Amino acid sequence: MQAVPKLDPNFRKEVEEKVGSADFERCLFCGMCTAGCPYTGLREDLDPRKFMRQIALGMREEVLKSDYIWLCTICERCTINCPMNVNMAEVAYAIRGKFGIMPPGDIMFQCRGIGGAKSQMRVMADWIKSERIKVDKSRNEIPVTYHDPCNLGRKEGVTEEPRFILSSVCTDFRDMRPSGRYNYCCGSSGGALYAAEHEALRISMGKLKAEQIEGTGAKIVATACQNCVEQLEEIDKAYNLGIEVVYIHDLVDRALITS
Repeated sequence: MQAVPKLDPNFRKEVEEKVGSADFERCLFCGMCTAGCPYTGLREDLDPRKFMRQIALGMREEVLKSDYIWLCTICERCTINCPMNVNMAEVAYAIRGKFGIMPPGDIMFQCRGIGGAKSQMRVMADWIKSERIKVDKSRNEIPVTYHDPCNLGRKEGVTEEPRFILSSVCTDFRDMRPSGRYNYCCGSSGGALYAAEHEALRISMGKLKAEQIEGTGAKIVATACQNCVEQLEEIDKAYNLGIEVVYIHDLVDRALITS
């Protein structure tokens, strides 16, 4: 007979207090979050609805020992799919750092602050618009596409500036579908996915991104995140895409008119 899990009726309230933005009264447990997650099905425990349900039921031990909190990429595709705007990614992120649990293996906590990246994109776009810097897009003739980092695009709303920059410095910019806030995560993460034991899962998560890139026909993929660059390079090798992965500023530098 399967053991009945021990329930803690105060656990949900504790999570709400520590997350700050979580309101389980709004959650319908409808499954739209799971439908929005591109990685549901790769593993049984990659299911945001199940995770939220466990919290609501007070399954403290199961939640705090769950692989989900470390394997979730915190990309927020689940959140933008939620009709009640419950931020499941914030919940998972808070549980990582506010319940005294240690990350698996040698994983270190990473800072979420991305003000520098956000500022750089907007400043660079302003400089091009005002012609403070002059560029020649003919210097970048190879087809280019753009991968939206989850932090920069979905969480900070910086989606138009990178596309303006690339359209200004490249002759053939091709957007992915979907794009912007709805772009797919590359499968990189500040959680457990970079541990050697999860390499196969991380590469599997990148299959959807590989298909997106192939669909554009682009040979260069630009982005604005170190984690994404590393993962995209791994995706390139695993799926034989034959692409070059660069930062946006690399393409600006190539197009820059210096005299």
